[in-house]
Amino acid sequence: MKRILTLIVALLMVFSSVAFVVGCTNNQQSGTTASSLNETTETTTTEETTTKASSTDVTNTTQVTTEETTTEETTTEETTEETTEEPEPEYLRPVVDFNDFVFENVERSEFEAVQEKLNNAANAKDLDLIAEAYEEFDDLYYRTATMSKLASITYYKDTVNNAEYDEISTNLDTLLNDEFTYFIKVTYKLLTESGLADEIRGEIVSEEDCDYVLENYETYTDEFAEINSRISALESEYNDALNNTTIDVNGVPCTTDDIVTLFQEGKITTIKYYAYMEASYKAVAKNVAVVYEKLIAAYKEKAEMLHYSSAPEMQYDLVFSRTYTPEKAQEYWAYVKEYIVPLYNALNASFTSSESNTVYGYSNKSGLLEKTEAVMIQYFKEVSPEMYNAWRYINKCNLIDISDDLNRYDSSFTSYFYSYDVPYVFIKASNGFSDVMTRVHEFGHFFNHYVNGSEGTSDYDVLEIHSQGSEMLFFQYIKEVLRAPYKALLKDQVLSLLDAIIEGALHDEFQQKAFELETVNYSTLYKLFKELSVEYGRDYSRYIVDGNDLWALYPHHYQSPFYYISYGMSAISSLDLYVMSLNDRQAAINTYLDIIAATSEEGYLDVIERVGLHSPFEEATYDYIIDAVKTLFNLDY
Repeated sequence: MKRILTLIVALLMVFSSVAFVVGCTNNQQSGTTASSLNETTETTTTEETTTKASSTDVTNTTQVTTEETTTEETTTEETTEETTEEPEPEYLRPVVDFNDFVFENVERSEFEAVQEKLNNAANAKDLDLIAEAYEEFDDLYYRTATMSKLASITYYKDTVNNAEYDEISTNLDTLLNDEFTYFIKVTYKLLTESGLADEIRGEIVSEEDCDYVLENYETYTDEFAEINSRISALESEYNDALNNTTIDVNGVPCTTDDIVTLFQEGKITTIKYYAYMEASYKAVAKNVAVVYEKLIAAYKEKAEMLHYSSAPEMQYDLVFSRTYTPEKAQEYWAYVKEYIVPLYNALNASFTSSESNTVYGYSNKSGLLEKTEAVMIQYFKEVSPEMYNAWRYINKCNLIDISDDLNRYDSSFTSYFYSYDVPYVFIKASNGFSDVMTRVHEFGHFFNHYVNGSEGTSDYDVLEIHSQGSEMLFFQYIKEVLRAPYKALLKDQVLSLLDAIIEGALHDEFQQKAFELETVNYSTLYKLFKELSVEYGRDYSRYIVDGNDLWALYPHHYQSPFYYISYGMSAISSLDLYVMSLNDRQAAINTYLDIIAATSEEGYLDVIERVGLHSPFEEATYDYIIDAVKTLFNLDY
């Protein structure tokens, strides 16, 4: 039979990250939320500077335009070459069409029928019927997991008109939790009471699964199932608080998105827009705090049942497979505050007005996805034939979905459909340069799954190198398309990596300390985040819109507690990989492919030691990063 426990671990990865949002995009979007708050203090100045640059430096502007036009012509020619007939490769994953994936709800009665069959077979000690019933249970379990994911994606595509699918997905997740508990109980009984243990172990149920059942049987009580169901329900409550909290705007209840629309349509002034946004964020945060208090309590109960000393330890080990502890992470917090925060501030301060205008302009520049596709394909071919085949595969099977629809869930992620044995990419486009990097980022996750299927490492710190590392290896190709703006965008990209290192530490420390609070409510969470933000060099109080409510806007904290440090760890390794590529590009590519090849037995620290990257837990690593960034941008501080 298929290994159900292996599926459960994978499901934990998918559910907890909204499948890597929450790998790429929630990282980027959460960062965008923070940076956009920062930009509000400079918007007027930036616009004025842009106008002055346009009027006083016509020659330079013309030169950039000419270079970009030439590049566009080259890109078109390259795209034409790509259309020549190529032999179809033998793909590593099944050839499917995502458009043929149809949601069909799974009823609890379907599991009850299989349970009855398995119970009867167990009572009769009929090995053939037991094996047959396990296979039916296994197939139904996979199908339910697939339908839960399809329901989630249906909701994410249109959160307004498909809102009912969020509840459907939650109900299916609850069903999966209940049925997994049943699987544990019936398997334990067969292994200990039937006299058929030798025939079942390794033949009908894998040895690994049998060991897990015997070691963890006492944990899977009705109380444990109730906690998992409660957590799933609270995750839905969080989504509701995040997306549907309203404040009064001229007598009309409006969400945050509604306020943005009103501003874009010119129906409210800039001053009122900022005031309404701050009020909206605060209202969201107050509702989220109520949910977070309950979630913290539920995770603490779960950790105690699983015999972990704390919820952070449980999440680090059970969900993210980390090879370091929450206590060890505190060393990382300290290094980031001492070394990365000053480096980030120095690099940020080094931006000229021209560079700032370039970054700002490209953040809203449309058409870049199409413009960069040809060089992206060149990049895939350079890395490996299989990466290029993966790109052909994702398009052939319609397994990438990019849209800027207003009702679309504001996140991007890569997920995995176990019944079909295929990965899938969901992207909420912003119509700017970030779309280019988001596509490369998520495709890094897709490439890993294309090569490894549902196997490979489950360590999230490694998984995020697949995405962030690919971004950095791809970046030099941007030269061919963007030419003059490249240096400014490279500086912004490196700044984003430094930001991810800081955010990874900040939010990990915030979560660990939130779980230690005697009283969890809006006031204590606001105070904690405000204090820590200052320690990490980001005083959100000085922004036009108070940023000290940002902790409520990070879905990771509520859907996948203690995820966020993975962005920081992988950012260090991705920056390391980029510096390597400047000295020996082929060595960097080989290192990236070695990381993709990481096995399920390898954790993050094992992998980076094997491939020769620097450790985030060694002080010398931060000296190395500082020297590299200073050299790259002629930075003196």
